[in-house]
Amino acid sequence: MTELPSEQLPKTELWLTNEIIRVLHVDDDEDFLISSKRYLEKQGLFQIETALSVREAQQKIAQHQYDVIVSDYQLPEKTGLDLLEELRANGNDVPFVLFTGESREEVAIEAITRDVERYFNKNGNKNTLYVELAHSIKKAVKAKKAEKQLRNIAKFPSENPNPVLRVTTDGLICYANKSAQQHNCELNKENKQFVPEGLRQSVASALRSGLTEEVEIECNNQLFSFVIAPIPKEGYANVYGRNISENVTAWNSLEVTINELVMINEKLGVVGRLTRHDARNKLSVILNNIYLAKRVLPEDNNALEYLQSVESAVDQMEQIFEFARSYEMLGIEELAYSNVEKVFNEASMLFSGVENIRFVNKCSRLTVLADSLLRQLFYNLIHNSLEHGETVSQIKVEYRDEKKQLRLIYEDNGIGIPDDEKERIFGEGYGKGTGYGLYLIRKICDAYGWEIQETGNHGKGAQFTMTIQKTSKKGKLSYRFEKE
Repeated sequence: MTELPSEQLPKTELWLTNEIIRVLHVDDDEDFLISSKRYLEKQGLFQIETALSVREAQQKIAQHQYDVIVSDYQLPEKTGLDLLEELRANGNDVPFVLFTGESREEVAIEAITRDVERYFNKNGNKNTLYVELAHSIKKAVKAKKAEKQLRNIAKFPSENPNPVLRVTTDGLICYANKSAQQHNCELNKENKQFVPEGLRQSVASALRSGLTEEVEIECNNQLFSFVIAPIPKEGYANVYGRNISENVTAWNSLEVTINELVMINEKLGVVGRLTRHDARNKLSVILNNIYLAKRVLPEDNNALEYLQSVESAVDQMEQIFEFARSYEMLGIEELAYSNVEKVFNEASMLFSGVENIRFVNKCSRLTVLADSLLRQLFYNLIHNSLEHGETVSQIKVEYRDEKKQLRLIYEDNGIGIPDDEKERIFGEGYGKGTGYGLYLIRKICDAYGWEIQETGNHGKGAQFTMTIQKTSKKGKLSYRFEKE
């Protein structure tokens, strides 16, 4: 099948779909599956799962629903086209794209005759290959969605509560049911009835291409979504409408609510920043006066003990303010790939008086999907070790790359954490200090989609293991490795 040259592709494909597309990619080369997944994820909202054989693909299809199957031709035991044939025999009409290294003409011909959506040679130019593959996948999903809509609304036009019309290429109405007439989905010209200009253009476009199209048109002050099913041989298209005015009203109302929430959040942020700024100024005044008082009091004066308690309380208030600032930032920044080795080093450099602590960083080349709070996460872990580890002389961070997940491990060689406290330490307000350090760490991990547990041995040191799944809920890689 002839592939579209890249210059013919639309500059934007938002018209095709803005929903996540679930793709099952079947190929017996695991390295190729990984690289293809990375390429495709750059082209749109794809959630890609993989299978190394027809048998594994069948098992996954039985358990999950996919929008598109992308398959190699030559696979262990059976071919990709055998998989397609079995799917169709079982009534599964999911779009099927053949993505293969086979360049034999007979394979291409067989693919076309077997109801394959598109045929791509995976040895093609990588600069355009995945753009075209992504475009074809999105197009196939849109066509299948429109086909299902047609099946739902194309029955009994005369009884359909939604507008149903038959329209020629010049916009002339051959048929209109009662709903179409009631909603004034027609215009009178020279004693003939025509559809509005916007709908006429879409009908003409659909008849030229032979492809189903969808367009939104206002009729009688209400908004309708029209699905256009062309019949090129007959020179007309069947047009099926659906009133989406309530949906638009609901979305507008939701948008107003969101804008109001954004404004409220901005006001709260301003109030929080101003409050912390003013309060910190007053705390600085308190600390300055404590310092002056300690200078003039004798060393054995009982008042020094009370002043020390006040100083400690002020320090905890500073930590609470810092927690509030960090907590406000949760979920605000867009996640991006952060170099773990660099961020951990930056966090460790924020501490003074740690010349006797050995920092071991074994996270070279590892990047994770995170934001600026990743530095705060490591800072809180290091602070926790220095404050409560008692005998800490080494702090280490490393990772273990497993097949479908990665474990990011932070550990020290201090006194460790008792078994009965391993979960309670993440609770709000728990601990000897403010009780917010590890609580914030768990909240940051939650925002990233990570899981964190204390996995150390009491008496040998604390260990925090953060489990990171291979892909995020949005279908992006949660971690990856930079080239050396």
